[in-house]
Amino acid sequence: MASIDDGGPAFPLSSQNEHGLSKLDWFAGQALMSLDARTYMSWDHIAEDAYDIAEAMLAERRKR
Repeated sequence: MASIDDGGPAFPLSSQNEHGLSKLDWFAGQALMSLDARTYMSWDHIAEDAYDIAEAMLAERRKR
């Protein structure tokens, strides 16, 4: 299984041996707030779209 490029830590925790929240998860959470849950048939579809948007954001970020 290939590893996922999640963009690295969004909020690194320097005092602990943890990486914190990844940029992929942060972007997905931000995208989630813009999605209208009433237009979806399931929570799975909402999550898929949020991560699709997040992955597109990371791809665009890599280009710049």
